[in-house]
Amino acid sequence: MPSLGGTINLGRYEVLLPDDESWQQVMARARELSGLRAATRLDKGKLQVDLTIGPGVKLFAVLAQLLSREVNEARGLMVKRKDCFVLEAGVLRSPFGEVVQ
Repeated sequence: MPSLGGTINLGRYEVLLPDDESWQQVMARARELSGLRAATRLDKGKLQVDLTIGPGVKLFAVLAQLLSREVNEARGLMVKRKDCFVLEAGVLRSPFGEVVQ
């Protein structure tokens, strides 16, 4: 049986956006980034990001591209990892196998 760490392949993060960030520009750039599975606007200037966990995909590099900033600036953002998932054949599951809606 594979390890839990070896099965998880998607992370969900909540990012507090800088005040000067345009939602429309963020969402337009989100469509073009590899490794970024979803970006959803939350309330109070927050963005939820679903990011592939795998080789070559780095959280702060993706956030830097998403927000048109340098990687060092992206590292200064308030970011919380909210959850981890297993994405398999288009179905999102918890690490314990339950289907996530």
